[in-house]
Amino acid sequence: MPSFLDDEVRGHCEVCGAVATKQCSRCRVTCYCSRACQVQGASHHKKECATEAAVARVLSGKARPWGMNRPVPADSC
Repeated sequence: MPSFLDDEVRGHCEVCGAVATKQCSRCRVTCYCSRACQVQGASHHKKECATEAAVARVLSGKARPWGMNRPVPADSC
């Protein structure tokens, strides 16, 4: 039997508010309770997903902040 804490950890569905069991595989921020809710919320989420994914990569240490991925030219120092 799930506890209240389990519900908080999993989050809630962005579409209907139910306990989420799935999350967006790209950004891993937005949660859904079912495939049907994921499909229903896809058009709205698509607009923010790329930004959320980029922020998640930076926060996880897998990418550097914007503008820091390009090497500094040798003659600029």
